[in-house]
Amino acid sequence: MITVAAAVYNNAVWCDAVCQALGCDTAMTDGLWVNRSPSPPYYSNAVTMDQDAQEIQLHGVRSMLAGPLPRPWTIKDGFHVLDLAPLAFEVLFEAEWIGLDA
Repeated sequence: MITVAAAVYNNAVWCDAVCQALGCDTAMTDGLWVNRSPSPPYYSNAVTMDQDAQEIQLHGVRSMLAGPLPRPWTIKDGFHVLDLAPLAFEVLFEAEWIGLDA
């Protein structure tokens, strides 16, 4: 059975592969995948990867906001658990994960 966590992780790995192929500075850390470089169109600069790590993820996002990455940039909260409004982020759209067993 495909889980939301597996879908989120797979999406983060995909984002990492695309962004690294374009020479971006990426990392997986503290329950987040992050791209410290400007992302290509339709790709976020951060993807949540752990639904239970909100505090450390918010710390990572605050660190990115304080860094040199030019705004605007986006976050994909794959579990829809972070309150990002206090950090001046807005919801672009909401969606649900779907999966198909092999």
